[in-house]
Amino acid sequence: MKTIYNEGYVRLIKAFRQRRIKLGLRQADVAVKMGVHRAIISKTELHERRLDLLETFKLGQVLGMTLQQIQKILKQGMGTR
Repeated sequence: MKTIYNEGYVRLIKAFRQRRIKLGLRQADVAVKMGVHRAIISKTELHERRLDLLETFKLGQVLGMTLQQIQKILKQGMGTR
């Protein structure tokens, strides 16, 4: 199974998107803060592109999420606590 369809990864991207919206940020705002093109954020949220570890960490930082929060979301999606 491809990682972008893994339940934990899907939950993480959904959490990132919800957090972005809650903060009132546009995809373009997040992209500028990450130093990437807006299409990277769009494709990630549409599950057309997978984040690597460093991008995941950076996106979490931009959205004010800790590594522990990211890990918890991933673990919940894998069925472990």
